[in-house]
Amino acid sequence: MKRYIVSIIAISAILILPMLKVCGEQDPDIHYNLGISYYNPGNAYDEKGMFGEAVYAWKDALDIDPDIMGAHFNPGIDYGKNEMYKEAIDEYKQILARRPKGAEALYNPGVAGKKDL
Repeated sequence: MKRYIVSIIAISAILILPMLKVCGEQDPDIHYNLGISYYNPGNAYDEKGMFGEAVYAWKDALDIDPDIMGAHFNPGIDYGKNEMYKEAIDEYKQILARRPKGAEALYNPGVAGKKDL
């Protein structure tokens, strides 16, 4: 059942969402919701252990709305789990650029940097 749901999400993202990008550029609410519609499949992929697909979906979400913080946090966490510490730190730096006082963004690069030593 979960595979079916992930497939439906992926198909809708591939077929429908690119057509909505044009609308999203004109309306901030549509713009945000469109970004989230790419972000959510990333979460579904991540839950299935499909790291590459998850990161790809989150990056698509950021292309639409770079202020979706979860689309930076989640790859950062996954990069850390996969011992890709430089990439994790890069994601957290992008969060800090948008939210300089974000506690998680200050803590997580320290953890990733420590493991990279």
